[in-house]
Amino acid sequence: GSDEVDATSAGVVLAMGAATLTVADNTVAMGTTTDYSASSAGITYVVSDQLTLSAYTGETEDGKQASYKFSDTGVGAVYTIVPGLTLGVTHNSWDFEGEGTDEDGDQLAVALGIAF
Repeated sequence: GSDEVDATSAGVVLAMGAATLTVADNTVAMGTTTDYSASSAGITYVVSDQLTLSAYTGETEDGKQASYKFSDTGVGAVYTIVPGLTLGVTHNSWDFEGEGTDEDGDQLAVALGIAF
């Protein structure tokens, strides 16, 4: 039927010293409506006890709609100001193509984290 969902996911995490690489592949088929396949990769690097850097990229396509494509790429940093107080900054760029639609954009997010 059109409401059946079949999903699979696989991923690998490789940590070497201060760097961690994560790679993932996912599929989701929803009946006769969509057949998404997505792949992504991200890396984090701990520069010091105060600073961690990260970057990622990912892409999704739909096997039922040839024109569908979504991609997202970003970079970020988390800085520990003092123990329990962090500042995070992330910038990402995304692009979407679909039936008659072509959109893209950039986003900047700033977060202040407080832990007791």
